[in-house]
Amino acid sequence: MSDNSYQMALEDARAEMARLLHERASLDSRLSQLNSTIEVLSGLVSEAPKPGAVLSAEMIEGMGISDAIRSVLRDANVGLTPSQIKNKLIESGFELAKYANSGAVIYNTLKRLELQKEIVPVRDSSGAIAYATLVISPPARDSIAAQIADGRLPATSTLADQKRRAEEILRRIS
Repeated sequence: MSDNSYQMALEDARAEMARLLHERASLDSRLSQLNSTIEVLSGLVSEAPKPGAVLSAEMIEGMGISDAIRSVLRDANVGLTPSQIKNKLIESGFELAKYANSGAVIYNTLKRLELQKEIVPVRDSSGAIAYATLVISPPARDSIAAQIADGRLPATSTLADQKRRAEEILRRIS
């Protein structure tokens, strides 16, 4: 092969990668929208949300890192730090070993989800940066409300404010 052939092959590979990354971003966005729709509609028909704190092996098998992080955050009733998210992913059986630097992958995914306005940075009880989803499952919402009511979670905390704003958004679309 000539240098020109290699150059054309390189350009084709780069173009395909760019196209696939765009498709993945579109799919991630659509999956997130569908997840929000399912959460809201489940509440409207009084269907109990399916438990997701421990993901099944079937669910994990086809799940990408973005969806796995979304699931972990959606099932948490508090903001989670990147290291807590990593631990939850490991506990759920998500295969992080396929990533050379799983911490960097998690951090970059969190930043992308934040830019897409799917999650928000908050401060946890120790003051560390944590992340919370704007989609709140009914059990998580009830847990946060109970923690605020009995004083375990201050009503003025950043996490409580973010969750309250998210609840207002959910009320508007339902």
